[in-house]
Amino acid sequence: MADSQTEIDHRRYKQHTVNCDVSCARFESHSELPAVYKAVTPTVLLIMSILEVIRLYCGYVGNLKERVPELAVFWMVTLVLQLPLCLFSLLNSEAIILPMEVSVQAILLAFVVVELIVSTSTISHMTSVQETKFSLLQSPDSTETTT
Repeated sequence: MADSQTEIDHRRYKQHTVNCDVSCARFESHSELPAVYKAVTPTVLLIMSILEVIRLYCGYVGNLKERVPELAVFWMVTLVLQLPLCLFSLLNSEAIILPMEVSVQAILLAFVVVELIVSTSTISHMTSVQETKFSLLQSPDSTETTT
């Protein structure tokens, strides 16, 4: 399980990421991008920002309260939505990608990949611990039967 300090650091970094994305989106909206990318890029940035709040909340609650469903939501949102959007922002060859945007998105991608690896092992470990607790609660106590 990740410690809460890592989550706080990631939230602080995410604030800087959003600021950078907004600055880059302002520049890109006035550039010579095709009309489709002028519409898609801000939409992707907005979706990423909303998903990040939901994703970090589920990871935080699932980690601190040892709840597997919240961690599973964190893992699924990271894998299915956040990772592809992050890759789109970083590897889009049709858009004008600024050097600041590349560095920020690369660091965010590294965070997302590490979070996927750590959350996979955490969910696996947490489910085995929960299964052991459940088995111990279901088995009869041997001290009560000897009277």
